[in-house]
Amino acid sequence: MKRIFLALFVMTLAVAVAGSVFAQGRGPMGGPGMGPRCDITNAPGLNLSDDQAAKIKTLQNSHFKDVEPVRNQMFTKRQELRQLWQQKTPDQAKIEAAQKDIQNLRNQLQSKQTQYRFAVLKELTPEQQDKIKASNWGCPKYGAGKKGGNRGGMMGPKGMGMGPGPAQQAQ
Repeated sequence: MKRIFLALFVMTLAVAVAGSVFAQGRGPMGGPGMGPRCDITNAPGLNLSDDQAAKIKTLQNSHFKDVEPVRNQMFTKRQELRQLWQQKTPDQAKIEAAQKDIQNLRNQLQSKQTQYRFAVLKELTPEQQDKIKASNWGCPKYGAGKKGGNRGGMMGPKGMGMGPGPAQQAQ
């Protein structure tokens, strides 16, 4: 019974980690929210000058190079965490340390993303800034239902017993 429970737990954890990676909108080089569909130089109605577009592309390329090592470290740490959970007797201290390392890497990525966004905003006129903010930074909005947002929690409307999703909690 314990083996079945552990196998189910590991599978659920793997699905949750994989889902979080896809949900973050990783782009071609993995920067958060920087996929080809999230390229602000293609945002509708922004009307960037050639100079602005070139500067933003330079910032974007620099950002991709800046976050790549952190992303690679995060990938490695996630692999290590999976292996720790798959041990016959998982070591709680090692698992918690790996989780803290992953959280620190996430914080680094978020900080770099914030720096990048501020750098991009400096290149835009106030009108363009308003348009880009209203367009979700050129990214399509996902999960828009009748009232907007994702209707389900983790893996379905009931979140597999983990409570309602964010959209359901707000209702």
